[in-house]
Amino acid sequence: MFHASGSVTVGRSGENFGGVVYGYTSSEVLLWTPSAPTGHLIYVGGVWGGGVDSMAVNDAQITIKVVKTGGAASSTVWSSPLPAPVNITNADVMVECNYALYSCREGYYSNGASSYIVYDGQAWSSTAMECRPVPNPANATPIEEIVRHLKISKTNTSAYERSLKCAYDPRPSSTAIGGVGVAVLCLFAALIIIADCEGIYRNKELLCGGTETGDSM
Repeated sequence: MFHASGSVTVGRSGENFGGVVYGYTSSEVLLWTPSAPTGHLIYVGGVWGGGVDSMAVNDAQITIKVVKTGGAASSTVWSSPLPAPVNITNADVMVECNYALYSCREGYYSNGASSYIVYDGQAWSSTAMECRPVPNPANATPIEEIVRHLKISKTNTSAYERSLKCAYDPRPSSTAIGGVGVAVLCLFAALIIIADCEGIYRNKELLCGGTETGDSM
């Protein structure tokens, strides 16, 4: 066994925190708990835990077990090494000192039973924990079908419809620019027509003169 100092989570000033400092002698176990209003025996929250399973516990049950006192009267002696804890299908186990902690592997979830067992010097405590496969949703829709339903034609978008419509712009500058554009187009059309008028007039004179000559003959 060894003397211990405990563990404390500390955030910024004024924030909640949690932890217990403990130690023991040959005759007693000493515990120190937070006395500040923001202190808790167990605290998971804020920057701790990433928002998963947040808790603030101020009452707890403490179990103290004497494994070996070193005297001849001691009745509990660990074997060395400890026997392996019971195997739980699809679970990994971490053994530390005289306790073991189970965790389900990826793709499996716990049935909610205790994942913590303790070795009392003779045998491991029992647990009803099971790791069950994460169920797939019934009648799951294939990803291709989901993509097909999510796709839309570009001609059905509002952006496409707006591209086919002229937007009204009430600004005087826009009206002036538009007027100048129309005037320029009309000017070019007028110049083309005027340039052709002389040729049309000459051809008309020749046509009319030729007709009169033919009649007189």
